[in-house]
Amino acid sequence: MSLVRFSGYTRTVLCALTAAAAILAAPVSAIAEKLPVRAVVEPVRQAVIATDIAAPVRSIIGREGDRFQAGDLLVALDCQRYEIELKSARAERDARQITQSSNEALLARSAIAKHDVLLSAAEVTKAEAAVEQLRNRIDQCEIRSRFAGTISEVLVHEFEFPKPGEPLMRIISTDELEVRVIIPSDWLSWLAVGTRFRFVVDETGTTHTGRIVRRGAAVDPVSQTITLFGILDEASPNVIPGMSGSVVFDRKEAAASGGK
Repeated sequence: MSLVRFSGYTRTVLCALTAAAAILAAPVSAIAEKLPVRAVVEPVRQAVIATDIAAPVRSIIGREGDRFQAGDLLVALDCQRYEIELKSARAERDARQITQSSNEALLARSAIAKHDVLLSAAEVTKAEAAVEQLRNRIDQCEIRSRFAGTISEVLVHEFEFPKPGEPLMRIISTDELEVRVIIPSDWLSWLAVGTRFRFVVDETGTTHTGRIVRRGAAVDPVSQTITLFGILDEASPNVIPGMSGSVVFDRKEAAASGGK
């Protein structure tokens, strides 16, 4: 009986080949489930600030990176022209109301036809609508945020005259973030809404925990993947939109909790 001796290098190679063979013999899905998937941090709310009012920019409150609260003023437009038009419209309305009151007095003495009174009342309604329209336009001259967040980009400068509908500013919510994850669609057999995960951020190296809150509407038929959306258990000032990292799911834990 012959004895075969292996060097240290040969023994290492054989061990590596044995381990590789064991991995290849395992089901592909079982291997994939142990690997992390990529994810990116996105804001839950974001908006492009614009207006259809033709007016120069009077002031911009804040610069890129500045935080704001819900209701804070972001952009103010110089709407002096509309304020002058509003004064004129109010004067026109007042004149129409005087005419209507006079016509009603004449009608009481049968000195005017009821038709003329109805026409004057319609003119008052029309004048009031013009006042309301201008008042609403002036209210839009001060653009305020509807949620708390951060200015991500300022697209105009003070004293510029942007075109109606042209973007003025981009804002995002940094307090409400979600993690977008793309997984193989066959993971849906065990991964459901409520499944917990660990998220390791590339930029900071920190680890955060969270859970899946919803999934995409359809599976991509080409890549056989689906998008999931999760939220972190605790907000962190070090996690901001645009950061990416790796998400790891624990299948055993998911199966034990039933995705809850």
